[in-house]
Amino acid sequence: MTDNNGNNAEIQELRELIVSMARLQANSQQTLNNLANRIDNLAEKQVNTQDQIDNLALRQANSQDQIDNLALRQANTQDQLDMLVSTANSIFARNAILNDVVLELQESTERHQRIFETHLQNYEIYRIETRENLDEQHRTTNAALQSLEAILMQLIRNLPPNN
Repeated sequence: MTDNNGNNAEIQELRELIVSMARLQANSQQTLNNLANRIDNLAEKQVNTQDQIDNLALRQANSQDQIDNLALRQANTQDQLDMLVSTANSIFARNAILNDVVLELQESTERHQRIFETHLQNYEIYRIETRENLDEQHRTTNAALQSLEAILMQLIRNLPPNN
């Protein structure tokens, strides 16, 4: 019976060992299932992260396109501004020249008027001829001023509009 008791104890020990191994196998299977779930979750997160990276890259490309477009528009605006400043400087220079011309024409007219009055006293015939010449000069001067004014108005109209 001692052999039976010894065998029974060994069998009991084997049973306990089998039960323990079954528990270990169940725990290992649960751990494997948990790991598989975690791997699946990580793969899903990786796909989501890659989608986010792709979306961010697309937004970055769109932003770069907008920046490039804005830089081009700024360069165009700068070119237009440079042209406008150049045109304005040209108009100011022409205006200064025209002012000088008008001043010289006024001085010339005054000089002619004095000569006219001096000759009026001495020569009646000369006065008539001079008066006709002076009237012609006035018409020419007025025509020139009107032409210059028309040119100036046309230049002003041809200025590009402010943006």
